[in-house]
Amino acid sequence: MKTFRFIGMALIAVFMCVNFTACSDDDGGNGGGDNKRRIKKVVMTDSYGTKKEVAYTYDREGELITAIETIDAGEWKYSDGYHYYWADGSIIITLESWDEHNGNISNVQEHRSTLTLENGLVQSIKDDHYTRPITYNKDRIAEISIAPFGNVLTRLQWDNDKLLYTQSYDRDIYLTYGTTCNKGYFPMMCYFIDGTANEALFNAHPELIGAYSTKLPTKMKSTSDKWEEENYTQDISYAFDNDGYISKATAVTDDGETTTMIFTWE
Repeated sequence: MKTFRFIGMALIAVFMCVNFTACSDDDGGNGGGDNKRRIKKVVMTDSYGTKKEVAYTYDREGELITAIETIDAGEWKYSDGYHYYWADGSIIITLESWDEHNGNISNVQEHRSTLTLENGLVQSIKDDHYTRPITYNKDRIAEISIAPFGNVLTRLQWDNDKLLYTQSYDRDIYLTYGTTCNKGYFPMMCYFIDGTANEALFNAHPELIGAYSTKLPTKMKSTSDKWEEENYTQDISYAFDNDGYISKATAVTDDGETTTMIFTWE
């Protein structure tokens, strides 16, 4: 299923030269980008008209406090409400999920997880069932457990702040870059890394897993020995606002499926 894979998502359009900045591999600091603005909302729409919206709110220190995710597929509507509690050395996430059908709420679920921090990086993600360890290479996320007891991992390969390759048990992703970059970080990089309940936090704070990046991939190739539908290629294009931040991304697969994303910053 390619729907909402963005990058497994697939991004976006023509942009004007005034908003274009060439990227260099020696950009330093927080991915070399200007991160004064924060991601406020992301709206993703696929070829079938299904819409996913995530709205973010922050405290006065700029730390994420809520993220409300809603998926609207016509008659079926599903929502997740994430709440984030920051403490010394940890972040606690609580999640409330609910389904809506014909205006009625049903199947309410609750979830809680704790992220442990060391030197500003998440070291593990623990919920009621198991702990998922994370390892790093020079402050860049290198491996993340995606199953109990760490017996299944996603592995990542970087070139400075460009993510080139991820490998998991059922899919490999290869990213190709041109000279396109954005003024701030790329807020959806975590989609290549960890498609779990933590993705909203990592989108807002990619520095927590060393996933900040000003470099923008222009092509994604997905391959899988297990799932035929995961074998495809996406061409990705971008549009920017007047300040040079991503305003839109469009991804088109080799069989014509399109996903668009609209970004709002504050």
